[in-house]
Amino acid sequence: MFNKIDLTGESPRIELDDQGRVRGCFSPPEPAPGSSCCSSDRESFPPRTDRAELLLPPHAGRLRAALYEHLHVVSEQVGEDGRWRLTIELSDADLAWLQHQADFDAAMLLPEPHASLPALVPNH
Repeated sequence: MFNKIDLTGESPRIELDDQGRVRGCFSPPEPAPGSSCCSSDRESFPPRTDRAELLLPPHAGRLRAALYEHLHVVSEQVGEDGRWRLTIELSDADLAWLQHQADFDAAMLLPEPHASLPALVPNH
């Protein structure tokens, strides 16, 4: 947040990147009530997301379908043993949702994005 734009004569504004994410917020140090474009309303900012990898056993088809329905699956690979390795983007709320799924086991969440696994091939 840049808060001394009143010295430049510029109007308060939010700058977005090419994907619509907030890149910068410009506001005077003490804006008049309701005049700041950079309110503390967190709903105006996209939630923080992280990437995680899951290793699902072949019998977790229902959970896999729910992941595709509720989360952003970045990639999927299928192992020779039938396990699915999914890279997903998830927010804190998404992680809470995932942890409440009946078919989810915390052991499915890989500790590192590139943990060593058996040979996997992309799923087409």
